[in-house]
Amino acid sequence: IVSSMDRIVRALDVHGLVNAQFIVREDGVYLIEVNPRASRTVPFMSKVTGVPMVKLAVRIALGETLREMGWGNGLLEPPPLVAVKAPAFSTAKLRGVDPSVGPGMQSTGEVIGIHTDPRVALADWMTSPDNPFFPRVIVNRVWADLMTRGLVEPVDDLRATNPASNAPLLSALADDFRAHRYDLKHLIRTIVTSNAYALSSTPNATNVADSRNYSRHYRQRLGAEVLLGAAADLTEVADRFDAAPQGARAEATWTRRVPSLFLDTFGRPDLNQDPPCERTSETTVVQVLHLMNSPALHDKITSEEGRAARLAKGTASPREIVDELYLLAYSRLPADDERAAAVSVFEGPKASRRQGVEDVLWALMNSAEFLFKD
Repeated sequence: IVSSMDRIVRALDVHGLVNAQFIVREDGVYLIEVNPRASRTVPFMSKVTGVPMVKLAVRIALGETLREMGWGNGLLEPPPLVAVKAPAFSTAKLRGVDPSVGPGMQSTGEVIGIHTDPRVALADWMTSPDNPFFPRVIVNRVWADLMTRGLVEPVDDLRATNPASNAPLLSALADDFRAHRYDLKHLIRTIVTSNAYALSSTPNATNVADSRNYSRHYRQRLGAEVLLGAAADLTEVADRFDAAPQGARAEATWTRRVPSLFLDTFGRPDLNQDPPCERTSETTVVQVLHLMNSPALHDKITSEEGRAARLAKGTASPREIVDELYLLAYSRLPADDERAAAVSVFEGPKASRRQGVEDVLWALMNSAEFLFKD
């Protein structure tokens, strides 16, 4: 490539900058095009290498040589840096304009991240003030996780032709997120202390049909991994996953190819589907039947090492056991009628303490209050 460029530049008699495109194949090097001018890559390369290319080219065009300016010939020694860049579109500053690339050259610059560590370089690029997309994407995903539905749906489809249900809110949250140096705790605090987050999920005559404007809170089933982890916490019986250390939680599994009927039933992403990252949040009859009849859940509840066995062997009264299970499952104490119904399970002539704990535990795990964020 170097020798080819040397011959090309001498043949064209260029005194200045030249940019060329090559294809390197096993059978040789192929030249695609040569432009005896500066390209938009030059400012980027100057920043990465520290070589003032435009300044040097102008002085060469005026008659100086590289040697006279203290520079040599040949390839420059690569700097110990990793550079990440992405196009910056002037139209991105216009609300409601799709900045996607078309036939024309719309890019007016680059967003650049430079560092010796590629991860830092990538992070610098992502959090650059000239990158308008990152804060909006993060805000939309966090909002969707907390509020059941994103301001833009699907959450990974942000474009001008798929506008947010509340564009001013998305922009305000994104600007605030950037102003607070991309602090996720601040973003979460802002959302969960809002009036929208505090609304009841119980519909009324004015919002029963609303599914996108957040006039009420939308109930959301726990994700597959979170739900399985909650079942493990409630029963005190950990799950076992292939190629994972003992005690690893479902949320920490390193691959979605780990076999788990529970996770598949409750909608974890399927790598065989398109897209492979898509997660289903719908409720199905299969999920209900799985909770009622799953041998794995039955083994958790009836395990000799589990919570039910421990409580049955203890000295706590049925009322105290019921209160503890309600606090663990629902983060609240039972109402009087709920407590009375649960305690009665322990009082039949053929009732056993162990069976009573297991029955109450099973009933709580099969309830909507355990399955849904409300």
